[in-house]
Amino acid sequence: MSQAMALKQFLDRHHHNLLAVFPGTSPFRKVPEYFLQFFREKTRPFNSPDFITRKNRKGICIFKSIAYNLTKTLTFRKEIKRITDEIIRLNPDFVINFYDPVGALVIRRIPDRITTVAISHHFYFAHHDFIYPKGFPVQKMLLKVLNRIIRKGCDRVGAL
Repeated sequence: MSQAMALKQFLDRHHHNLLAVFPGTSPFRKVPEYFLQFFREKTRPFNSPDFITRKNRKGICIFKSIAYNLTKTLTFRKEIKRITDEIIRLNPDFVINFYDPVGALVIRRIPDRITTVAISHHFYFAHHDFIYPKGFPVQKMLLKVLNRIIRKGCDRVGAL
């Protein structure tokens, strides 16, 4: 959220017009009030995949998360169509995805004339100098898969 807010300030300083902001939400993750106030009427929340965390909230239940999100497939498909239609109607110069899987699927559906960018600290893990910690083979594989899904179809990718 802070990355999107910082980007808006940068765009404002360089006299670009922000048309819309699509923050992902879930029953476990609401859009904070400060974010809604910052972007005001430009905010258009949508249902997005989320992780199911352990009871101590210090870890992710990978297979429960996958199963939960699979039950929401129809919801996500409707959101992809809604957001795609809105972006086509707005006809922006570019679209930026801050590592959202629904956003990644939207990017594949919007016209080529619109430049697409994905930004995330997760892309740093794809750098050839990054050394993964020992263990966690499933998490490493899933992160690589998700990175590929998010990057696919983007004109540019930025790692923070």
